[in-house]
Amino acid sequence: MLFPRDESMGWEMLAVLNSDLYHGLFLSLTPERDWQIEIVSRIPWLDIFENDEEITETVKNQYRLFLAEESYDPSSPYFAGPELLTSVTDCEFFYENHPSIIPLDEPSEIRRDIADKGDSIREIAKSAERTRRSQRNEIERLANDINMTVFDVLDISEEARTSVIEEISLRTKEDPANRPQLDVENIEISDEGLRSKAQGLLHYCLVSAVQENSIIPIHTGYETHSDPVEAIKNQMERHFGEYADDRLAEIDRIIGSRAPVEENYPNVREWVESEFFEFHIEQFDKKPIVWQLDSEALTSEDARGFACLVDYEAVDNSLFDRIQSQLLEVRKATLRERRNAADRRRSDDSLPATERAEATETYDLCANGLQQIEVFEERIQNLARETPREWSTENQKLAEDLGDTLESFRVQTKDRLSTLDSLHEMKEADWFEDTFSPTFFETVMENREEWVNALEDLQTACEAYSVPADKPVEANHYDLFPYFTDLVGSDHYSSNGVLFMTYYFEREGSQFLNEKGEPKDSIGSEEASLLAELAAGLDKYKHLAEEIERKCDTISRNAQSNWEDRALSEVVTAGYNPRHKHGVAINISPLVDAGIVPDIVDEMVI
Repeated sequence: MLFPRDESMGWEMLAVLNSDLYHGLFLSLTPERDWQIEIVSRIPWLDIFENDEEITETVKNQYRLFLAEESYDPSSPYFAGPELLTSVTDCEFFYENHPSIIPLDEPSEIRRDIADKGDSIREIAKSAERTRRSQRNEIERLANDINMTVFDVLDISEEARTSVIEEISLRTKEDPANRPQLDVENIEISDEGLRSKAQGLLHYCLVSAVQENSIIPIHTGYETHSDPVEAIKNQMERHFGEYADDRLAEIDRIIGSRAPVEENYPNVREWVESEFFEFHIEQFDKKPIVWQLDSEALTSEDARGFACLVDYEAVDNSLFDRIQSQLLEVRKATLRERRNAADRRRSDDSLPATERAEATETYDLCANGLQQIEVFEERIQNLARETPREWSTENQKLAEDLGDTLESFRVQTKDRLSTLDSLHEMKEADWFEDTFSPTFFETVMENREEWVNALEDLQTACEAYSVPADKPVEANHYDLFPYFTDLVGSDHYSSNGVLFMTYYFEREGSQFLNEKGEPKDSIGSEEASLLAELAAGLDKYKHLAEEIERKCDTISRNAQSNWEDRALSEVVTAGYNPRHKHGVAINISPLVDAGIVPDIVDEMVI
């Protein structure tokens, strides 16, 4: 990475270092194009490029065009929506307040209207592709402008310019003098390409709906919750207005061949039920922001008793209660009603054999679905139960005792630092350098905040480990116990730990102590009195540190050392309660183990 001296120079560096001239310079140093630090550090940076408004404005325009491309990618911080969205209101990014987003002066230019909402899906796709090709051509045109500006600023001769271009052509597969322009007139979209784009729009609509509603059931029959197709339609109306039905009907024909007999968008429903979640995992680089809870894998029967989509950010320890009260009871009632109706029809001899066979199939599906839900309920009830840590009462007592010992050590450390501050207020810097060492006080000042904060954090960790085993412990608390050894260091002057101070305190202050190791009654000066305070009780102080280190070592041996195990324990100890800071893989593992998410999660996410 390169860091400019001035933040405003970043734009010039982006432009100049990517120019043909600098490309040629890099190639002259290594034909392998393996540009490590020793190569990059040899490239000259000339002040003449700084504050060049022409270069800055050109590269900013390039950057906006690159962001326009990024705005179609769901894995980008700048994602604003899929290609088939004809416009994006105020160019709002999908991930609000993402820390990687660099604000621009005119963000509305990143996305603009690409087509009319009344256009067909294929025409919208063509318009989007035309816009992207035009933007790519404009990026290349601006790159050429930057190349010419860099050459001109440095007054590079035509002969030298030609040599640079020829060198790049010989060493790479591109010819900078003849970079191809993309055809923006003759746009063709394959059926498979159109299907992929249509899926991208459906995916965007459904993910947006899940984020707004927290939970969306896959099945129909809920008065309080939209089913996924209805949720998609609502999102389509938001983006396409009066043309939403037409566009959604087109998409339905693009992604499948089922005729709209029993419902308007059968292929959309089929895609949601069978393809959405895998598509979502791929779109989000195997880190889904929507989870699918599913009972299908819980029995060997070919049925799906229950499934729903859940917003990852909205998942907490009340998830299973909400699913149970809001969705499962309604779903069971629906399946029972259908099962009972099918039972009557399959036993009705007045009906044709084909209808009775269909009723038998429906009966079996409903019965199997209810059986799945029964297992599903058992699994989520198990997840909601406590899973105590393997942490004995003896270990709890050890952690409690360690906390008390730490409190004493921390107080003594703060007292000594306070005494040192008093001494520093009295004496000049030269006195400290002559008395202790040239770097002594500087080292103390650099480290004291970390020393005190780490001791306080370690006390907090002791409190956490002293509670009963059915209470969760934050995964990061463990790391403080083995860290204590580095924190205190040794009493040698070369150490940077807390105890390094004792070397100097003992050396300079022991002369002011009596035989009992206490300050003498008559020392003579305030300076000597403070040095005596610093030297008093050092043996006990160091023994206290040794005792803490032994207890920390015992706890670190007895507790879970693997971070993933500790993070997972934090999630399940008091009943399933995700900790989003640990990431998707940790939080979703208990659901994978319980078998209530699709098998693909274990394959692609875990």
